[in-house]
Amino acid sequence: LLQISLLHAAATLKASPARRTPLSVSATGRTSVHPLDNGATIRIEQRDYGGRVAHEGRTRSAGDATGTNVWPAAAPLLSHVADLIPSIRDGLEIDRPLRVLELGSGCGLVGLGLAAATASRVLLTEAPFSLGGDGDETSFDWLRSNVDANCDAVEAAGGGVDVAVLAWGDAGDHAAVAAAYPDGFDLVVGSDLLYVPNAHSALLEAIAAFAA
Repeated sequence: LLQISLLHAAATLKASPARRTPLSVSATGRTSVHPLDNGATIRIEQRDYGGRVAHEGRTRSAGDATGTNVWPAAAPLLSHVADLIPSIRDGLEIDRPLRVLELGSGCGLVGLGLAAATASRVLLTEAPFSLGGDGDETSFDWLRSNVDANCDAVEAAGGGVDVAVLAWGDAGDHAAVAAAYPDGFDLVVGSDLLYVPNAHSALLEAIAAFAA
C-alpha cells in the first residue's frame, strides 16, 4: 500500500493553524532556518539569480525558479506529514524506517525535514532546470548542495537522504529511480507542484510510475 500526500499551497496553508506546535521559521540573509520538534535544525540556502529563465514553456523570474526558494506550502506540509508518520507506519504494519519519495523537491526543505523529524529514508528528486546567471548551475545542483549541507543534521537525528534527477513524465528518469530503489517507496510527497497547469499530466505520470 502506497500512501500519497500531494498538497497545493493554498490548501496546506489553510490547514496549518490546526497544528499543535507551529514550525518556527526565521531567515538570516538568504538562509531559511527551520528548527524541528526533536531538536534538529534544517538550514536551507536560497538564491535569487536575477534575470529571467525559461521554464515550462514560458519565462519566469529566476528568483521564482524551482529550487531557489522555500515556497509557502513547504513548512506547513512538513509539519502535517511529520505528524502523520506514526499512523502511516501503523497502517502499513512496519517497524523499519519509512521509504519516502519526494517529487519536485526544490531546495529540499520537505524531504530533509521529514528525514530528520521522523528518522525516515527520503529520496529527494528534482529536474535539472537551468537557473540562469553565470555558469550552468541547475535546480538539481541547488537541491544537492542543500542536501549535502544538511546530511550531518539528518543523520544525527536518525534519518537518511539521497538525491536523484527525476523529470516528471521522463520514462528514462522513472526507470533509473525504480532500478536504484527496487523495494519502492511507502510514501510519496510533494509541495507546491501545481503552479504550471501544463505539467499536471507529467506529474500524474510520475505518481503512477511509483504508485504501482
